[in-house]
Amino acid sequence: MKLASCACALALAACATDKAEPPFVDVDGDGVNDNDPTALRTFALRFENVAPFTVLKASVQTAHPDTTQGTLAPGEVYEIRFSAGLGHNLSLAASLRESNDWFFGTDPAGIPLYVNGQPISGDITSSIRLYDAGTEYDEEPGVGSNTGLAQAAATSGAADPDRRVRLVPDYVALSNGAGFARPATSSMIRVTITPQASDRMFLLRIENVSTTDTLVTSAGNRAITIGNTLWAIHCTPAVLFDVDQAPRDNGLEALAESGNAWTLNNTLRLQRGIASPLSRGVFVIHAKGEPLFLANQPDYRVGLERLAEDGDPAPIAALLKSGAIGDAESYGTFDIPVDAANEGPCHSGQSFDLTFQARPGERLSLVTGFMAANDWFIAPASEGMELFNGNLPRWGEITTEFKLYDLGTESDQELDVGTNVGTQQQATNLGNADGNKNVREVGRDRYDVPLTHHIRVTLTPPQR
Repeated sequence: MKLASCACALALAACATDKAEPPFVDVDGDGVNDNDPTALRTFALRFENVAPFTVLKASVQTAHPDTTQGTLAPGEVYEIRFSAGLGHNLSLAASLRESNDWFFGTDPAGIPLYVNGQPISGDITSSIRLYDAGTEYDEEPGVGSNTGLAQAAATSGAADPDRRVRLVPDYVALSNGAGFARPATSSMIRVTITPQASDRMFLLRIENVSTTDTLVTSAGNRAITIGNTLWAIHCTPAVLFDVDQAPRDNGLEALAESGNAWTLNNTLRLQRGIASPLSRGVFVIHAKGEPLFLANQPDYRVGLERLAEDGDPAPIAALLKSGAIGDAESYGTFDIPVDAANEGPCHSGQSFDLTFQARPGERLSLVTGFMAANDWFIAPASEGMELFNGNLPRWGEITTEFKLYDLGTESDQELDVGTNVGTQQQATNLGNADGNKNVREVGRDRYDVPLTHHIRVTLTPPQR
């Protein structure tokens, strides 16, 4: 009996000294034991630029310089003031009110506002065309019962058998079989542009230069009327229409037929905003601390200034490599957008893909520059973002974990227009110093577009 008791005691002692392995559980199917708190997990992160914006700014001009409202009769002028930067184009559209559906406009690509880095200036009438919107069959301008000023209803004309936006030829075949010789564009409208002294402002003048002999019709000669003018500043081409394509369902028909430019303007309102490129960036895996910045405190001077202002992650990466930035368990950079051939910023429709490894308890800090600004950047909170729920890695969309910050190193200028914002600057470190040196979140009072309109961020297991 004593021998049996001794054997049992020895067996229990042996059990106490052996370290039992945690039972293997793989909830997410990635082949790693979810019960192991020390397991190194591999993450794939996609950082997408989803900005939908195609127009920087747009409006309808209805007021004359003396503040009276209305279309342009002969000798009358619209004056439009706007700011624009390098790479920005101007598009215009205004109806010829004596026609069924003709309108004055620029080429679909718009007029480049800078050439060789210098703002354009002078008479730009040669860049203005007369288009047929392709929505109504043409009647004799100023005579037909369904032309713009004579029609009983905004859409009373017969449908055009050629439903394409196209240039109005010198000689037009009308719906009644007759022909019409259209006046030269320059005999009807004059457009001039003048750069202003500061802030990249322009003054645009649109003048009705027609006379009582401009339109030669079967009912006698007459002047023309120019409708309220829609203008847009953009980088993306063809924001209003495409030549030799059907008119879009965007309000161009209402502008051309009845002079109603507001429907098109309201359509553009949904496309208006700053499609900021996102810079190359850097990420850090850490278990504690705030390795890259601390909200409501001045910049650490670890290289984030060069990333936020210029889109250059190399200074931060060099300090991480040297060990000068504490708390980093591992780090990496992301430089080349998916399917791009070279390093560069991530534009709308592109994404950065990166992979990294982390253990339960470790967090992710990541920064990328919002390049339409002087010194704004996108990042999770300064203490980083949790990667695990307990021992389980987080998968799915994590966009709401990210915020837009102002680094506090340069004074803000107009987004995508100011001479020292990331998308416009010709050299680095030229902006004026910010009066507030603290890193702080960009509030809705300063920029009211939700960050979710700019980015989508997802965490997934890597492909196996």
